[in-house]
Amino acid sequence: MNIVFLGPQGSGKSTQAELVSQHLKLPLLVIGDFLRSEARKETSVGRRIAQLIKRGELIEDTLLVSLLKKELVKEKYKGGLILDGAPRTLKQAYLFEPVLSVDQVVYLSIPDLVAYERLFKRGRFDDTPELIKRRLEIYHDETDPVLSYYKKAGVLTTIDGIPDVQTIFKEIVSKARLR
Repeated sequence: MNIVFLGPQGSGKSTQAELVSQHLKLPLLVIGDFLRSEARKETSVGRRIAQLIKRGELIEDTLLVSLLKKELVKEKYKGGLILDGAPRTLKQAYLFEPVLSVDQVVYLSIPDLVAYERLFKRGRFDDTPELIKRRLEIYHDETDPVLSYYKKAGVLTTIDGIPDVQTIFKEIVSKARLR
């Protein structure tokens, strides 16, 4: 089973993806961590990714899918995975189809103000007020169509990302039928 977690930055998708990964005993691939790891590599691709992250921009669709294609052939993903944070654009969703069969998409919905407050408190190097605002704008422009795409495909489950961690987890397991 391949499950994608989507939601704006600060929605708690990484926390919930980790819980579901443990619950289902499936490996977790966190796109943000994966890309930050690639950005630390002394390669032309690594430097390109580092530049985009510093500007608060998304990685090009074809580059991301190309990197994921290489990652997903690893043995640990053969039985399925939990994917946190991708696809983020409609083009990525289309490019993903031959690379990864998506069985379920869990979308954690929160208002932008809540996302902003959570991210600012988190205090990562790329969580400046300007970059947070920019990432949320990009998120809505680029990712909202992805949600519609997966809704039409009948695999989208929307979850309120405001309650506490355990309440959200129980709702995900129940609504997405992840027993």
